Amino acid sequence: MENNNLKGVKKGSLLGLLPLIAFLVLYMGTGLITGDFNVMPLMVGMLVASVVAMFLNTPEGEKS
Repeated sequence: MENNNLKGVKKGSLLGLLPLIAFLVLYMGTGLITGDFNVMPLMVGMLVASVVAMFLNTPEGEKS
């Protein structure tokens, strides 16, 4: 079976998982250091992950 329909399709990148990794490292790190996972609110971790995701966004004219 040939993959003719997959020619020219750009594959994904692990860079897209960076916001999730940033959230997990921040949340788990804070919980492990303090010994209590309720110290840091989830919304703060989500906000940090959102900021990381915004920095990953490339401008319209610059495609890598």
